[in-house]
Amino acid sequence: CCEGCPQEFLKDPDKYLAMTEFRERRPAPEEIGKETWCTVMKHKFKVTANTPVIDYHGKSFYFCCPGCPGEFKKNPEKYVTP
Repeated sequence: CCEGCPQEFLKDPDKYLAMTEFRERRPAPEEIGKETWCTVMKHKFKVTANTPVIDYHGKSFYFCCPGCPGEFKKNPEKYVTP
């Protein structure tokens, strides 16, 4: 749509190519320290360098422990629907 779009895409193409699939990752430096909610356990915590994150349908979901992403992946719609 604009001159900046191709540059943004090239910085992180997986982010845009995997909009409908799971993309597991670790937090970016700017996400560390952010206060958020665990998508599965529904409690507040601060993001650390080891926090599991899944990008799903263009949105980032944060998890308090290594077991939560597996639960999320079994039935993501259970957790993404308000």
